[in-house]
Amino acid sequence: MFKAKRVPDDLVRCTISFTVNNQEFGITNVDPNKSLNSWLRENCMTATKVMCNEGGCGACVVSIYRPGNDSPIAVNSCLMPLYTVDGCNVITADGVGTLKQGFNEIQERLSQFGATQCGYCTPGIVMSIYSKVVSSKPFTEQDMENHLDGHICRCTGYRSILDAARSFADGNEIDIEDLCIDHCKKRQGADCGDHKVKKSVLKMPPSTTRWFRPETFEELKGIMNDKAKFSSSSSFVCANTSKGIFKSTGQPLPRLIIDISRVEEFLVKQVKTCDDKRWIAVGASVSINQLCEVLLSQQTMKQRGNIFQRAVKHLKKVAGNPVRNVASWAGNVMIKYRHREFPSDVVVVLEALKARVNVYDSVTGQMQQYGVLGNCGLMDADMAKKVIVSMDIPIPSKKEDEATVFRTYKIMPRTQNSHAYINAAFRVMINGGRFDEDVCVVFGNIRFDFDHAVRTETCLSSKEVTEDTFKTALEALRGELQPEKVDDVDVSEKFKQNSALSLFYKFYLNCVPPSHLDVRVFSATLDLERDLSSGTQAYLTNAATSPVSDPIPKLSSYIQTSGQAYFLTDLPPSVNEVHCAFVLSDRGNVDIEQINESFAAAQPGFVTLITGANFPKDLKNARFGHLDPIQPLLTSIHVDYAGQPIALVIADSEEQARSIAAQVTVSYKNQGKVLIKTRDSIQAEAFYDLNLPDIVIGYPEEAMSSAPNSVCGQIDLGSQYHFYMESQIARAETTDEGGFVIEAATQCQKWIQEAVSYVFDGLPANSIEVKTKRIGGAYGGKATNSIPIALAAALGAYVTDRPCRFHADLKTCMASLGTRLPYSLNYTVGFDDDGKLLALDWSVYANTGVSKIDSEIDDDNEFRFFADSAYFCPNRRIRRFACGSNIASGTWCRAPGSLQLSAFADTMMEHIADYLNKDSIAVKLANLYQTGQLALDGQILTDCRIQEMFECLLKKANVAKRQIAIKNYNQNNKYKKRGLAVTPMKYPVTWQSVKFTVLISIYTDGSVVVSHGGIESGQGIDTKIVQVVAYCLHIDVEHIAVQRTTTITSANSEVTGSSTTSEIVCRSAQRCCEILVERMRVVKVKQTRHLTWEELVTACFDADVDLTASCQRAPPDHKLGARTYNIWGVTATEVEVDILTGQHIVRQVDLVEDAGISLNPVIDIGQIQGAFVMALGFWLNEEMVYSSNTGKLLTDGTWEYKPPTTKDIPVKWNIELAKSKNNIGLYNSKATGEPPLCMAVSAFHAIRHCIDDSLHERHRKDGFTKLQQPLTPVNVKEALDLEPIQDFSVFSCSIM
Repeated sequence: MFKAKRVPDDLVRCTISFTVNNQEFGITNVDPNKSLNSWLRENCMTATKVMCNEGGCGACVVSIYRPGNDSPIAVNSCLMPLYTVDGCNVITADGVGTLKQGFNEIQERLSQFGATQCGYCTPGIVMSIYSKVVSSKPFTEQDMENHLDGHICRCTGYRSILDAARSFADGNEIDIEDLCIDHCKKRQGADCGDHKVKKSVLKMPPSTTRWFRPETFEELKGIMNDKAKFSSSSSFVCANTSKGIFKSTGQPLPRLIIDISRVEEFLVKQVKTCDDKRWIAVGASVSINQLCEVLLSQQTMKQRGNIFQRAVKHLKKVAGNPVRNVASWAGNVMIKYRHREFPSDVVVVLEALKARVNVYDSVTGQMQQYGVLGNCGLMDADMAKKVIVSMDIPIPSKKEDEATVFRTYKIMPRTQNSHAYINAAFRVMINGGRFDEDVCVVFGNIRFDFDHAVRTETCLSSKEVTEDTFKTALEALRGELQPEKVDDVDVSEKFKQNSALSLFYKFYLNCVPPSHLDVRVFSATLDLERDLSSGTQAYLTNAATSPVSDPIPKLSSYIQTSGQAYFLTDLPPSVNEVHCAFVLSDRGNVDIEQINESFAAAQPGFVTLITGANFPKDLKNARFGHLDPIQPLLTSIHVDYAGQPIALVIADSEEQARSIAAQVTVSYKNQGKVLIKTRDSIQAEAFYDLNLPDIVIGYPEEAMSSAPNSVCGQIDLGSQYHFYMESQIARAETTDEGGFVIEAATQCQKWIQEAVSYVFDGLPANSIEVKTKRIGGAYGGKATNSIPIALAAALGAYVTDRPCRFHADLKTCMASLGTRLPYSLNYTVGFDDDGKLLALDWSVYANTGVSKIDSEIDDDNEFRFFADSAYFCPNRRIRRFACGSNIASGTWCRAPGSLQLSAFADTMMEHIADYLNKDSIAVKLANLYQTGQLALDGQILTDCRIQEMFECLLKKANVAKRQIAIKNYNQNNKYKKRGLAVTPMKYPVTWQSVKFTVLISIYTDGSVVVSHGGIESGQGIDTKIVQVVAYCLHIDVEHIAVQRTTTITSANSEVTGSSTTSEIVCRSAQRCCEILVERMRVVKVKQTRHLTWEELVTACFDADVDLTASCQRAPPDHKLGARTYNIWGVTATEVEVDILTGQHIVRQVDLVEDAGISLNPVIDIGQIQGAFVMALGFWLNEEMVYSSNTGKLLTDGTWEYKPPTTKDIPVKWNIELAKSKNNIGLYNSKATGEPPLCMAVSAFHAIRHCIDDSLHERHRKDGFTKLQQPLTPVNVKEALDLEPIQDFSVFSCSIM
């Protein structure tokens, strides 16, 4: 036993110093629970954004130079404890370039490539690129693409971001000095050290948590042996990235944190030798990325080939790059130790590498060594008062490496930055066609107490590599797996079982010489590989209207890249400002028994708690104000859905409000059954009584009964979270006149104004100002969903008489606010022998949740516009039902209704083709609309281009040739399949008298300012309006600025949405310019010489000409009813599916959209890319899973909810904006923001074709294959219906 030593006083850390963009800071009383991101933003360094606080989105990424390191690393500042930056230099987006000091090359290229839209994620992406480019290591384009795996961008579709980033790869000209933070000084010959700013010394409030940072192992031992300080509850921390998975909000804070990130012995990375054995010694604080570098280092390259390379390939799939840069391998192992449900990839890989973990026991003072898994492994050890010091990884000899089959696998929801559904690692030496006695077969996430497949290992040990051995081992594995489903969000036992057997099969195939394999199974030995992303964009412009139609970058793109673009989340709190947070219910269809706030009320920063019971009597408790007076803002008796707000906490800070809200305890009673899925509501007949009339065209009953062929079926589509990068936020302040000034991230200021008026007992609109500069993404999610956030902030301001801010976190947004409506369809379709439609009979069900406020189902135009897509059918009946359920009220989400209805129509074609055994492309071509036919919305088509566009795309994309290649590929590959599908689109656009006010003012210096009623959310509305104003006034765009939208300058403006706001606002701006030009013409014609613009403005001002014009221009009467014009499009999508894992890649997309003449092709192509990828997420990745017992949303963060990332986009992506005339549109333009979503269903159908090919090959295809969206590997595997024991075989001949 060691004698306890006193902890040296200098190890108790109270002060740290570091630099941010070369400004020095010293901080005393450092709060160990404070993140770098929180500190930066609290100190007005808001170029670094915040969103998920989980390290899953990348918005918070900064670059850090660690002491003694010349190369920076990208890190998630939201996860990084502030104390860990002691001695570091932190670089943020405004540190590499700003409007004042000039932008650097990274920022310029992102702007020039059109790689920003809303711009909220952009600063983080800038810093990731910066970290890669200024490092001293050469890199390829593929390296850069891999490097950006830790970022989510909902707007751009990533293609433009990747193009800009890859332009810095080796072989491209670049001056590294131009990218350095000190580039301004360097150009002037100054030294970097001269650039530092005077040190600021800041003091933080005392924390209840103490932290220590030993720098040697001996110092650490001293801490651990000090019984007065160290206990079993003390926390060892290296990077603390685990808090991104396992939240501590509302939980008791640790009393002692020991930062081991700089313990010298814990940072060791070296090759050691003893006798003829060599191993790599890796310290416990070495990051996962550093571990990868060690495994691939020159020293280890001499003797090993495939083992370490494959291990690194797997380790690079752990989290995202900014997490891997700091997260230690030992920390990952200990997460698994504490949370057995954690599907650790690191643990599985290290076990297969035969790693031995060295642990220090402070009780005995001895070092102990463990394996990672297995009997007597680390997972079985008692780690109380112990700490991992290092591990030893044996380096195989060259002979051993060559004789070893080492394979690891990971099946996950998306291609990167995702946890595993299931993972596995296999290792065995093979000599003379026989397995060595030492066999490793390890799985993760099968069940808590299962890792090594011991019986399977025994079946392989010392056996010959034969078919019989395989069958025996496969049976043994099936018997010993016995998987368990942990909870409702976990994958099923069936999936685990099937996937584990499939991965074992892949491994075993790799044990067989290729010459002995059945050639059709050889591809199963290979991973599903993705090539470098590429593609083309084609468009035409109109020089006659320049700058309109010019492909200029977004005017705000530069300040977006520096993080200077203003978002409400960046506004520093004012003096005396309070913050609020919802207390959310954790179950639905239940009564509230009691709300206990006593503990929460005693917490620091608590101001007050508002509930439904103590809601101010003079106000109306209405969640959506006048739009839905029934739903309460704070429910008081009955909870309709899990996530419904029960109370509103008001506190002194944002962190305090959220923490206190998590500590309010609520007890419930009378739990009822929860209805979640649409089919649940249908079965329970839970319908809203809307009495919607059927939509009937022709004579559907008669046509159906006489049709030569008919099929029927069902389609079920789930929901989708908007995933705006800037979460919901509003700030309210009372005025001296009894009203409010509200700043809100909203798509409709008018609705907030009216809702506040309603809730506050008829407060007149002229007492309520709502203002918005820009918002960080919306997609429909900040329309009605922004109302309860603004009302809560106004309520807080009213009750406290202090400015009140409500910045909802990601979990609040996901759990309490509405998402895309789930749809279900029951259908019957009649058709002739050629596949031409004769009759359709649909019953459409929309799951609107606890309210029908945004039901979509009652919008006749929605159905008449989109239920036909591009297909003519003379006889139709559509019945509509709004289903009630125990989920939050659904709301509009990009292409609401149109995405689902057009997909239903396209699926009819697929079903017909399947029934007739015809090519679905031919069936679709036969049913396309033709000029002169009557569309479902009542229009006689005069602009029908779809047949021409469809046939043109088939030729340009070489579809026929590729279909032959796909057929040959599938015939030669049993467990890899490719598929191709083509989807056409008719997308009618309506303006429906939507109005937006525009105000244009010309100042005496010639500069022009515009304020308009649209909300800039990334769609480029501000840039387009500047282009139009510049053209109309015949001035340069540099003369024009767009200022914030307010209800004062743009009164009565409607909701921004439906892809049409830009063109409607531009029409009003056009009219304002016409008014101004007409006024100025009176002065201009009197001049005797040509005047410059500035001179003309001065002359007009001197002549008392009014240089301000306002217009709220209604759309023109075009005699076409609700429809304004049609957008046509067609997309061909090719995919590849791994039949054994269910994983897939989108190999190629060829997309053509009729855009008229684009107002700005760079912006519009960006809109198309972003829309299409968002729809790919809907069809392939994103799944909202609820508890079947309580109705609680389980996928309420980035750990479980998986939008597409950079490698989920098409590998090859060709986009063309087809030019056409659109006399109704502004300068012949058309909308682009939503239509592409309706063509991404082609990926869904292409995967269906892969599944069908496999089913048919295995004689298991039985009618039209029903697929469950989204097509995650889980749902793909379910549809494939693999029977491993029957289906799997290995040899084409016996091994000699």
